[in-house]
Amino acid sequence: MFEAPKQVEKSGFSPTVLAVIAVVALIGGTVGYLLYQRGPAEAPQPTLTEEARSYLPNLALSDDTGMAAKEDALGQTLLEITGAITNNGDRACRSVEVNVVFFDPNGIETDRQRSLIVNPRQGPLQPAETRQFRMAFDNISPAWNQAFPSLFISQIDFAD
Repeated sequence: MFEAPKQVEKSGFSPTVLAVIAVVALIGGTVGYLLYQRGPAEAPQPTLTEEARSYLPNLALSDDTGMAAKEDALGQTLLEITGAITNNGDRACRSVEVNVVFFDPNGIETDRQRSLIVNPRQGPLQPAETRQFRMAFDNISPAWNQAFPSLFISQIDFAD
């Protein structure tokens, strides 16, 4: 006539487990937010050695550099800058890197990107040699004024 009471099974997590999950989520969210706010660490800008600085007048970027915008296969705009560099000095250069500086309509720098125009895989740029270069950029600030950017030699690595 009387039946034994049925035990009700509890489903879900205990309050302690829920509290631990909430604390972990809160800590993870806080750390993620702080990392996002800080942004990516910027790579240190190369500095010319005194030796490279004294050699700078021997490296000439051509006056006939060109710039063209193209669309890549993904529909993004790809900016190409072409030109030539001439080594008028007496030393071979294993690599030459330039800073490409983009400005907004007010002349304020909006973006700075580095690019190798003499690459060690191509072999050294020998004295009296002129070599063509091509640089491609696909992530330029939308504030860029569309004018030709400034090019500055930022690093020279000598072959000898």
